[in-house]
Amino acid sequence: MCPLHRRTLLASASAALMASEPASAQAPQAAESDRFFVAEAFRMKDEPVARGDQPYGAVMVVAGVITGYGPSRVNSDRNPDAHAERIALWEAQKRLGRQTLDGAVVYATSRP
Repeated sequence: MCPLHRRTLLASASAALMASEPASAQAPQAAESDRFFVAEAFRMKDEPVARGDQPYGAVMVVAGVITGYGPSRVNSDRNPDAHAERIALWEAQKRLGRQTLDGAVVYATSRP
């Protein structure tokens, strides 16, 4: 089983990422997809806040496609393991029908 690759983007760092200019010719595509995935993770924060849960969100990306969305469910599910990153992981595993997610990247609104 290969380790799951994680990319953590903190709220304070995301503003810098959103404003930064790519340095190379190949960077714009990667930077644009990073911006999109970061924005999706931050969009996920709205759902748990509306439920009175913790304001965290995450998305799981496999091969450039979001395969798992993760709004925090710690309080609403009364489950200390239902962090946004785990919800995104569980959804991706279910959607793809497999336990391993080689090469997956997690974009989260806080440090997992």
